Amino acid sequence: MQLHDKIRQIREEKGLRLTDVYERIKEQFGPRAINYRTLQRIEAGETEPGEFSLYRISIGLNVKIKDLQVEENTLAKFIPHDKPQGHYDYPHAKARAIKLSTSKLKGLLPQKLILAAGAKTPIEKNIDPDNLKIYEKWVYGLKGQVTCVVENEEYAIGKNDVVFFEAQNAHYFENRSAKSASCLVIYSPPYP
Repeated sequence: MQLHDKIRQIREEKGLRLTDVYERIKEQFGPRAINYRTLQRIEAGETEPGEFSLYRISIGLNVKIKDLQVEENTLAKFIPHDKPQGHYDYPHAKARAIKLSTSKLKGLLPQKLILAAGAKTPIEKNIDPDNLKIYEKWVYGLKGQVTCVVENEEYAIGKNDVVFFEAQNAHYFENRSAKSASCLVIYSPPYP
């Protein structure tokens, strides 16, 4: 059983609609609640929740977070390239982040970032909403050249190059070439 299946199963066992769970989360967290569409995507298995989203869902379901954890009975998990664990398309950026793991509670969140020619992601600052953690981003070049701008410093990341930084610093990724480029981006700990 996967996490999204477990969330749905617990919700249905409690006789709750997804809107009921969302209203409970919204009531408890106000503007820091996850949005309804995100909750739909999580339950549909289209995306995996970060630890903060998972905590909010546990509150909405009135269960302990450990009750949502799914035990896997295998030593390793294989994810075929044609069955990613979810993705995020940057609006108006011609860029996509593909999640490569569902193991959110293990300390890492790996994603493959694919940038079309000329694409640029919006500026990000990954700040813990509860001010408890500092997030680190580690970037490994896979194909082409990706420019990573952290504050005012630029890093040209080619194949097999690495850059890492504290993700609360303003940063974005850009492909200044005429061909698509990609890199592996790892968050530690996983960003919600």
